[in-house]
Amino acid sequence: MNQKIVYFDFETAGLTDNHPNIQLAAIAVDSDTFEELDSFEAKIQFDESKADPEALKINHYSRDVWEREAKTCGHVTYLFCEFLKKLPASFHVMDTLHLAFWFSFISGNSPVDLKLTSCAAWCGISCEEAHDALADVRFSAAVARTIITTVRSVAV
Repeated sequence: MNQKIVYFDFETAGLTDNHPNIQLAAIAVDSDTFEELDSFEAKIQFDESKADPEALKINHYSRDVWEREAKTCGHVTYLFCEFLKKLPASFHVMDTLHLAFWFSFISGNSPVDLKLTSCAAWCGISCEEAHDALADVRFSAAVARTIITTVRSVAV
């Protein structure tokens, strides 16, 4: 069943609904080999006064980088749609968090919690660049690859 799977992630400038999205990234991988086939990353223009300063630190925010690279939300949406259209990919939802929850339930072996960094550590994956959208989608794909290849190795 050779398909393309797209993993995507938003980074936000805080944890509540009134905090803006500041970055969107995605990668497409081959469903059999998990080889990365294509990637997308865009920084989103936002009002810094609506951001949690601590979240900006965690997300590696740099005013200089955003001033140089950020695009309007509408432009990022258009570019992301163009990225998706050129693939094409299967549009079935497979959330890595739910995959990890399911696997921990079946295997009886659980991560400390279901945060991406904890799931990655549980799978033996170092994620020192966490909280950058492109890095996080790569960690998500690596966690999924570890779980799926483990399941495939014992499947009848």
